Order: sequence, then structure tokens, then C-alpha cells
Amino acid sequence: MKHSIQDERYGRLFAGFIAAGSLIGIIPPLQLLLEDGRGLVEALWQMLRPFTITTNLLIVIVFGSIAVRGAERVSALLIGAVMLAILLVGIIFNLVLGQIPQLNWWTFLGDSLHHHIAPVAVPLWWLIYAPHGRLRWHAPLVWALYPLAYSAYSLARAEFEPVSALRYPYFFMNVDMLGWSGVLFNLAIIAAAFTAIGFLIVLVDRRLARGKQQSPESTVRKV
Repeated sequence: MKHSIQDERYGRLFAGFIAAGSLIGIIPPLQLLLEDGRGLVEALWQMLRPFTITTNLLIVIVFGSIAVRGAERVSALLIGAVMLAILLVGIIFNLVLGQIPQLNWWTFLGDSLHHHIAPVAVPLWWLIYAPHGRLRWHAPLVWALYPLAYSAYSLARAEFEPVSALRYPYFFMNVDMLGWSGVLFNLAIIAAAFTAIGFLIVLVDRRLARGKQQSPESTVRKV
């Protein structure tokens, strides 16, 4: 379903704020690494360790594209993947990982933008401004490729880093502590939850599209 020109403008503006927020949130941890004496390349390599950072980078790209081109010209499959991924970030951080002590208001802002604001703002934008009715039932299976690829990347990367708890981005991926069976079990649970929420998103997308088609405003336009 297409939105009015005014709604599209608001949607692009909101998407621009979301992209800007995720980009700003990357600056504090990068700044800390640079101040710690890391070179730019090493700092960027360390930044690409957490799922939170890779997902927020995708938000910058996807929602930046929406702000510039409009939602109709950005793949619904891609938008859904980013939304589901940032939902996973918010759920795992707030229910499993807990709060991280911050050095100052600047690092607190960066942490809040990535772990609290983006996981709420992206789904909110999707509910209000995304063109609905474009998702298919196979979408969650495609979306699951992102966390699976990230898991493979993180575990492979850890094999080439010094043995320490820090070489794994999250405790539930720590092979040294949990063993391969424990890690694979944790990832299977996360993948199942990720896919289940994905199917729920497709269901909501279809219901929203059907609701807009049956709205009084749509009826008036057809008449």
C-alpha cells in the first residue's frame, strides 16, 4: 500500500533521524578505542565484533537509503531483515546481557542509541510508514541467513585471536567456556526465536496491508 505524499515525507524524515542516530551511536566506542592507542584499522576491526554494531551499520545504510530514495524504492525484504535484527539486539541486550556501566554521558548516549532507541524506533517506523503487503512467507528463512552468517564469522574470527574471554563477542558464544555443543544449542534457540518472530512480522505485515485496503479512506478514494 502506498502512502500519501505528506506521509512519505514524514517517513523519509523519520528514517533519516534513525540512520543519523545509529551513526552517532558508533562514534563513542570508536573514540574510546582510538584514545586507548589503537590505530584506525585496528579500532574498526574491533568495532566489527558485536552484532549490535554490524546491525546498526546496516540501519545507517538501509534507513539512509529510505531517507534519500523513499521506502518504495528499498527492498521490503531488506527493511524487514534490519528491523528483525535490531529487535533481536534489543531483546537479547535488555533480557539477557543487562546494562553496561558507562564512563560518561557520551558513551551512555551511544549505548542508548544502539540498545534502546533503535530497537524501538525502527519497528515504530515500520508500523507507521513502511509499505505493507510486500513480504512473503519465505522471508523469515532469508532473514535468518544474517545471524547465521554473523555467528559463523564471529566463531571463525575467534579462532585466529588470542585465547581469552574477550575474543568472543557474547558469553553465549564462548566455546572455551561452554563447548561447541553449548554454543550451538544457544545459537539454535536464538535462531528459532528469530525465525518465529520473523513469521509474526510477516503476519502483521499482511494484516496491516489488508486493513489499509479496507479502511474508509481507501474506500473513498476508490469511489
